[in-house]
Amino acid sequence: MNGKYKVLFVCLGNICRSPSAEAVFREAVDKAGMSGKVEVDSAGIIGYHAGEGADPRMKRHASQRGYRLTSISRPVIAEDFNRFDLIVGMDDRNIRDLRRKAPADGRAEIRKMTGMSGNADKEGLIDWIRAFEEKPKKVFVVHGEDSVCTGFAECLKIEYGQRAYAPYSGTEFDLAGNKFTYEAAPVAVQKKTKPATGVFERLLASARRLLALVTKSEGVMTNKDMAKFADQINSLCDKWEI
Repeated sequence: MNGKYKVLFVCLGNICRSPSAEAVFREAVDKAGMSGKVEVDSAGIIGYHAGEGADPRMKRHASQRGYRLTSISRPVIAEDFNRFDLIVGMDDRNIRDLRRKAPADGRAEIRKMTGMSGNADKEGLIDWIRAFEEKPKKVFVVHGEDSVCTGFAECLKIEYGQRAYAPYSGTEFDLAGNKFTYEAAPVAVQKKTKPATGVFERLLASARRLLALVTKSEGVMTNKDMAKFADQINSLCDKWEI
C-alpha cells in the first residue's frame, strides 16, 4: 500500500463507460493537483474484451472533448475488492454483479454512478430527466441495443413528453443547425469468433460424430439402449459442465 486513495470504475465490458469515467476522473484529479494521492483504474464485469483498448467510437468522442482513453480492458478480480477503496459501478446490474463477486473480507466500498447510464438503469435516467428545471429540447438515447434504445425513447415520448430519439450508430446531428445531417441505417452486430485450435477442432469433430450417431440411433437401437446411451451422454456433460 502506498497511501493513495484508490478508485475503480466498472461497467460490463470495460470498453465504453468505465474507460470514459476513468479518463474524466483522472483529469479532474490531475487538475486538482491530487495525482499523488489518488489512483484511478477501470475494469469490466466480464473479460470478453480483455486486452483490447476502448471502443474506437468512444475514443473519438472523448478526443473531441479533450480526453484520451488509454486503458486496456480487463475483468474485475477478487483482489480488486481489497486493493481499491471505492468501486463505482455504472448501473444497477453492475452493482449486483460486483456484490456477487466481492469476497467476504473485501473492504472496498461499492457505489453506483447514479443516473448516468441507461443500461439496466431506466429509473436512474428518468430521475435525471426529471431533475431538469427546463425540459431539454431534445434527448438522444444512444447507448445499448437498438431495441432497448428505441423502447426507452418511446417511453420518454409517451410518458414524459420528451422529444426523444434513438439514432443508429453513425447518425450525425448538427447542433448549431438543429437538424440531422445523416441518418444511418441499422447494422447487425457481428460477434467475434476465434479460430479453432487443433485440439478444439478435434473436440468439435467428436461432437459432430456423436450427433451423427444419435441421429442414426432411432429405429436401430432398442429403447433400453437409447436410454442407456442418453444417461451416458448426460453423465459426460455433467462431468465437463463449464
